[in-house]
Amino acid sequence: MSLSGSLSALLQGGRNLVKYYCREKPLCTRLLRQYPLRVMSSLDTLRHIAASRCSVARFGDGEFELAFGSAGIGFQEGTAPLREALLDTLTRPRDNLLVCLPSLLTPEGLSMARGSSERYWRRFAIQWQKRIHDTLHPPDSPPRVFGDAFLTRPYIVWKHPAQHAKPIFEHLKRLWHDRDLLILEGTMTRLGVGNDLFRNARSLRRILAPPTNAFAKRHQLAELALQFASPDTLVLLALGPTATILATMLSEHGIQALDVGHVDIEYSWFLAGATEKSAVPGKFTNEAPDGRIPFQPAQDHQYLREIIAAVPAQKKEKLINAG
Repeated sequence: MSLSGSLSALLQGGRNLVKYYCREKPLCTRLLRQYPLRVMSSLDTLRHIAASRCSVARFGDGEFELAFGSAGIGFQEGTAPLREALLDTLTRPRDNLLVCLPSLLTPEGLSMARGSSERYWRRFAIQWQKRIHDTLHPPDSPPRVFGDAFLTRPYIVWKHPAQHAKPIFEHLKRLWHDRDLLILEGTMTRLGVGNDLFRNARSLRRILAPPTNAFAKRHQLAELALQFASPDTLVLLALGPTATILATMLSEHGIQALDVGHVDIEYSWFLAGATEKSAVPGKFTNEAPDGRIPFQPAQDHQYLREIIAAVPAQKKEKLINAG
């Protein structure tokens, strides 16, 4: 880069910092106070799940964008039925379903986030905090408390990642200790392959789902889950926004289903001591610059034995991970 180009980039960076600290950060702080969300900590969320054996539907930035009319988020196109299903899950409380929101939409959560993540979520809050609050809290509605959607993302976004993640992964593993697991995941997700995340489970079976636009096959996926799950089976879902909806659908049939998207990638980063989002070999890592790998046939024989069913992708759809 030329000297003039370097100076231009430096000046632009300075302007962005001034804008962030003088405008965006104070504005976000005001919005979080004016439109507060009550979100449990990750550990309190996990304790609640363990005590109640409830299902979990997580809302992140992508789910909110789709619920509020986005045309799509890469591996899932926005449609009216998906929008309606997300809003129904978000706004209609159910006794055995815990809806989880990002703790980074609270002052306490933001205070623990590292710089780039803090900036991203402050900007997200500026755009969406009021609408999220008003959607969840219509006039005269009773107060609601939500779980933390970051319970499956305890590592890479935090200031002290290893310290933050270690107890959360320990509590997560307790949820499936000596349980029969049924995993519904995207083609290249491969939860737990190559690590010990599910080593303490009693058994593990997998249903592979379409890697893109899985919501279109939600009924078929739910039917398969109900076919193979017993009342004591714990169903784990890694299918982007479709996992949010499937958790709701399965909970209505008395099946405990947890939306655990990103948990395996975060665990891999935790084990590796990663300092940045990086590709995990053999798995599609959506948020890593070099992680959007094409489909690769699995070589792990144990993983292949665990697959009991697969729902085919829509024609002409690109194979990527939706977990």
